Amino acid sequence: MNYYQLYYFSESEIEKANNNLLIISNKIQQLHDKIKDIKKLDNFEDCSKDILKFETIIDRLNMSKNCIKHYYNIV
Repeated sequence: MNYYQLYYFSESEIEKANNNLLIISNKIQQLHDKIKDIKKLDNFEDCSKDILKFETIIDRLNMSKNCIKHYYNIV
């Protein structure tokens, strides 16, 4: 923990933030895997809306991840 973290947050808060980052990263990986599976299908064109939806969710999750990192000063 750095000085900023020690001053503003407890260890348990930082631990929870790190756990949330892991959960978000795992969810992003799951969505990437779903996109790969969809792209393997023959009817790829029919699934473009699903891919776009998953990519939007991934973007939002990445934004949440970046906000958590910034707020808790996690590198």
